[in-house]
Amino acid sequence: MTDSPPTFSYAQLNWDEQGQPISSVFGDVYFSKTDGLGETEYVFLHHNQLAQRWQALSENESFVIGETGFGTGLNFLCAWNTWLQTAPASGQLHFVSVERYPLSLESLEKSLELWPQLKPLSDQLIHQYPKCLVEGVHRLEFANVSLTLIIGDAVSGFKELQASFHPDYSGGFAGSSMDAWFLDGFAPSKNPQMWSQDLFEIIARLSKPQTTFATFTSAGLVRRGLAAVGFSVVKEKGYGNKREMIRGVFDPALIEASEPELVKSEFLEQTAEPRKPIVVRCQETPWQVTGETPEKYQCHRWQEKTVAVIGGGLAGCISAYALSQRGFDVQIFESQDDIAQAASGNPQGVVYARMSPETGSLPNFNLQALQAAERFYVPFWSDYPSIGKRCGVLQLAFNDKQQALQDQISARFGHQDLFSTLDSTAASELAGVSLNHGGLYFPDCGWVHPRNLCRTLLAQKDIPVQASCTVTKIKFEHGLWTLFDDRKTPLGQFSHVVVANAKDALALKQSQHLPLRSVRGQVSFVPSTAMSSQLNMVVCSEGYLAPADASGHHCLGATFNPKSEDLTVFEHDHLANFAHIDQFSHELGQDLAPKAISDIRGRAAIRCTTPDYLPIVGPLPIPKRFDERFDRLRKNARQHIPCAGSYYPGLYTSVGYGSRALAYLPLATQLLVAHMNHEPNPIGFELARALHPARFLIRDIARNKR
Repeated sequence: MTDSPPTFSYAQLNWDEQGQPISSVFGDVYFSKTDGLGETEYVFLHHNQLAQRWQALSENESFVIGETGFGTGLNFLCAWNTWLQTAPASGQLHFVSVERYPLSLESLEKSLELWPQLKPLSDQLIHQYPKCLVEGVHRLEFANVSLTLIIGDAVSGFKELQASFHPDYSGGFAGSSMDAWFLDGFAPSKNPQMWSQDLFEIIARLSKPQTTFATFTSAGLVRRGLAAVGFSVVKEKGYGNKREMIRGVFDPALIEASEPELVKSEFLEQTAEPRKPIVVRCQETPWQVTGETPEKYQCHRWQEKTVAVIGGGLAGCISAYALSQRGFDVQIFESQDDIAQAASGNPQGVVYARMSPETGSLPNFNLQALQAAERFYVPFWSDYPSIGKRCGVLQLAFNDKQQALQDQISARFGHQDLFSTLDSTAASELAGVSLNHGGLYFPDCGWVHPRNLCRTLLAQKDIPVQASCTVTKIKFEHGLWTLFDDRKTPLGQFSHVVVANAKDALALKQSQHLPLRSVRGQVSFVPSTAMSSQLNMVVCSEGYLAPADASGHHCLGATFNPKSEDLTVFEHDHLANFAHIDQFSHELGQDLAPKAISDIRGRAAIRCTTPDYLPIVGPLPIPKRFDERFDRLRKNARQHIPCAGSYYPGLYTSVGYGSRALAYLPLATQLLVAHMNHEPNPIGFELARALHPARFLIRDIARNKR
C-alpha cells in the first residue's frame, strides 16, 4: 500500500504597498516595516555578538546558528554577509533553520528584491532553493557556508538533528551543538503553537554551555520558558518602536534554579492539553551513537585532521574533495595504476535517481540525493566541458506498468521544478529524435565522465594519489592509524581513514563484516550516426543511451548480472544493451543496429551494492562489542537497551552505491563529512540511521543471525 506523501503548505502571503510580505495566516509581518535589515542586524547579529566572536575564530573553525522561522531568508543572508566580512576565510558557517510554511520560489524572489545590497548572496540562495520542496531536511552548500533548511514544525524539525531520541543520548548529531540561536518567527501572540515548552526543551538539548540566544520578543511566556531550560535571560531595548527584546546564554546549572512548574502551568493553561510523559521505546536504542571509547583511544592526536582515503574511484575522490574543503589534509591510496579505473571507469555515467509515489528511506533518499547532485554538478558542467553535460534526462514510461507508476509519481509531487511529464510528441521534440514513449523529464540532470570529474576534483585541491598501492591492513596505535600495503610496508600514519574502495573493503579486517554484494555490468560503445547525433538528452528505460561524447560515441548500457565477476566483454551482453534501444525509439534501433556485433567495443565492471540498495556511510562499528552490548536483542528484538554503540575511532566508510553513485555521492558525502567534522546532520535522523554502517549488525543481532 502506498504511504501518504509528505504534506506541507506554502506560506500564504499578502503584499503591502511597499511590496513587503505579510502572512495572511498569522496576520503578522516577516520583518520590521521600517527597516528589516537593520532589525536583523540589531536583534540577532549584535545581541549574539557575532562579529566579535567570528573575528576571534581560528583557521578552519566552524560556527553553528540555529533559527526558528526561515521566512524570507533575510536573517540567513545577513549572517552570511557578516561572516564573509569578519570570519577567517577557511572557517565554516552552518546555518540551521526550520520553517513550517516555506515561501514558494516566486515569493522568495519577490521578497528578496527588497534588499538589493544582498543580491550577490540572495541570487545564490534562489539558484539553490530546492526544486521539489518536501517535508524534511534540505542541505544547501555555498562555499564555506551551508544552509540546513528543515521543512516542518520547529520541534520535530530540530529533533532531526539529534544523535538519538533517547533522553540520555539526545545531544547534537556527531557532537555538534548550536553556538547561537536566532529565535525568530511570528510573535507568540500570533503563533503560540510554535513557542511551546517542547520547543524550549529541544533548544536546550541542542545547546552547550555559553550558547547564546537573541529574540525580538520579550513575552513572559518566552522569558520563563527559556529560563526553565537553563538560559539566562536579559532584557534589552527593542528595535525601533519595540520597547523590549531579550537575549541570554545557556548555562545548565541554571536549570535547577528555575521554576519549571510555573512554566509548565502557563503552557497547560495556553494549550489546555496535558503534557505527555517521556516514553522510551525499543526503537530508540541509541546504537548509532558513538559510546565511550577505551582509555587507549584518548589521545591528543585525535584532534589532528589528516585523512587517508582508501580507494580512488568516485566515492574516494568526491570524499577527498569534500574533506579537503573542510581543512583536512587528505591523501588517496588506489590499488590500480590510476584513479577511476574500476566501476568509475566508464566514459559516460548518468546522473539520475528513481522517483517513487511512496515514502520511506530509499525513495526519500533518492529524492534528496538527486537534488543535491544537480546542485553539485552544475558548476562543473558549466566550467569543465570535458566532465560532461547538463543535457536533461528522460525516464521513459515504456510500458503500462511504468506509465501507471509515473502517473502516481506526478500525482504525489504535483507542481514542482525538479521534473515534468512529457508525452511522446513533446519528448521527441525535446530529444531531437523520434521516441516511442513519453516520460518524466529532468531538465537539470545529465551525464558525467567520471574519470575527468575525479581528476578535476583532485587537481582543484591538489590532493596527492598513491597509485598501484593496495592497502591490505590498517592498525590503530597511539591515537593514529597506520596503513600497510601487501608487502607489509607502512604507508603512513593518519588521524582518520575513509574506506571507499567498494567491494575491496571486505579485504580489511575492520570492514569485512559489511554485507557488500557484487553486480557485474557491461556497457557498449556505439558509433554515432547522422540520426543519433541529433540526440541531445539522456534517455532511460531498462537501460540508458547518452548523447554522443567528444569521441563521437554513445555509451549504451548497462547490463545487470549479480552472479558474475567476470570482466570479459561478452557479445550477448552487447545484444542485451542494443535491445534497449528499441524501447527508446524504433527508428534509432534500426539506425544504430551494428552490421556485426563483434565490431562493437564495450567495457565490463563490478558494481558494489547492499541488501537494501542504500549506500553505507559513516563510522565503522566494532562488531564484537556490538554483540556484547546488544546481546539481549537476540531474545527480544523489541526491548530497549539504553546503551550507545562502539566504533573504531576516526575510521569511516563510504561504499555500496551500485549504479547510482553519481546521483547518491554528493549528498552521502555531506553525511560522511558531517560525521567526521562534527557538523549538523544534513539528511535528518531517520535517513542517517538508514545509511549507517552499523544498521546491518544491529539487524542481524536482533534476528539472531550472528
